[in-house]
Amino acid sequence: MNCARRCGPLILAVAVLLGACSSSEPPEPIVRGPLPGADADREALDRVRSDNYGQASPDAAESAPATNAPKPITDLTSEERRAFLLLEAKGEPQEPSCTPKDVIFRYQFNDAAAGHRYAVIEVENISAQDCGLGFFPGMGVASTDGEPMSPRFEVSDRDISNEPVTPRAIVLSPGGKAFTEIEWTGELAGNWQPHLGAFAIQLAPGGDVAMYEPPEPIIDLGNGTTLRFTAWQQ
Repeated sequence: MNCARRCGPLILAVAVLLGACSSSEPPEPIVRGPLPGADADREALDRVRSDNYGQASPDAAESAPATNAPKPITDLTSEERRAFLLLEAKGEPQEPSCTPKDVIFRYQFNDAAAGHRYAVIEVENISAQDCGLGFFPGMGVASTDGEPMSPRFEVSDRDISNEPVTPRAIVLSPGGKAFTEIEWTGELAGNWQPHLGAFAIQLAPGGDVAMYEPPEPIIDLGNGTTLRFTAWQQ
């Protein structure tokens, strides 16, 4: 049997099948891209991100770990203020003793010499009654970061003019003022070191401690600096 007779039916079947395939519509291509409406959703999301740029979400703020930053000086408790005190007040004041609520403080820088700095801390009675100071103020210092510092404290029996200062009890009437002269010398602090941001001052023995921040930080009074102060004077 020749090929034409044997192959004819097979060729005819293939031709019919190819004709059927060529006459049908091609399948729709698969398009991979955003779903309908995705562009609008993306624009809305971009607007939200732009509005909140640089701001933590409420959930993130609530879950953020607490920092160990020290309390602001104004928020310290009586016990926390006392912890800054390095030398207790001395002397027998007249009762009632002055308390931090009875007074305001002022600071004045007086002079600078080679390796020495001189200033005055003044206290004024703003209450409506007399109050007493100890012979010497209690003293301590805090850094600008609110941390305790450790200068070398010394009580001086001489004022800035090298005149003797006699310790005595002082009574402040309403509007009355007193002062202590301070000198710091020796190991002065550099700009890169912690430096004084507040004085811890005790007005009378056993009394509460006031935290007084001078108008500007004292940048060269740091840990290891020698700080001398006199008895209260008028």
